[in-house]
Amino acid sequence: MTKTEFVAKYTTGRPTEADVVALMEGSKSEREWNDNCDAVKRLGGYPPFWYPAIMMSGLAHRVQATW
Repeated sequence: MTKTEFVAKYTTGRPTEADVVALMEGSKSEREWNDNCDAVKRLGGYPPFWYPAIMMSGLAHRVQATW
């Protein structure tokens, strides 16, 4: 999922875990990662599943290792 698709889908409300994971997996640079984090935070802060789904799962490390 691109940031544009994510923002269009979630102008308000809480995003699903699957959509947040897809958004973050699509990050191609540190700048894009940070922009995607900001897009999630704009919807009321990081959702409760953020830490386990993004950090503890190793997703952040796997994505950042590709830059």
